[in-house]
Parts: sequence; structure tokens; C-alpha cells
Amino acid sequence: MGEIAQEADNMQWIVDILIEKKVGDEFVKLWADQKELAVLHSKIPTMYRHEIRRITTLLCVAIRRGHILVPKET
Repeated sequence: MGEIAQEADNMQWIVDILIEKKVGDEFVKLWADQKELAVLHSKIPTMYRHEIRRITTLLCVAIRRGHILVPKET
């Protein structure tokens, strides 16, 4: 669990930088295209799902606040 949490922290740090620099839109597309991750999500133990949701939540909040702009068709 510690390794997954560390990786999630690292990814969150990177996403924070992308949002701050206003270049997070490409990462949103990349994250949204993670079909394998979406399929595996229900099979992953709950404690690990939380780490994945942290990144998704961070992106959704940034989109809602207008920090990341994505086209409607995305």
C-alpha cells in the first residue's frame, strides 16, 4: 500500500504542477483514455481505489473551477 500511495502522491504533485502551469488539458485526455485502469478499478481492493480516485477528483475539481479547459467532445 505504501508504494501505491507514494506513486499517487507523485502523480498528484505532477498534476498540481500541470494545473498551475495551465497545461493540464492533455493530461486529462490521457487520464480519460485509461480504459484498462477503468476496467480494473472494480477488481482492485478498496484501499487502492482511493488513491486512483484522488487523481480523478483533483482533475474534476480543476475542470469545474476552470483551471483546466477541455473541449466538449472529450
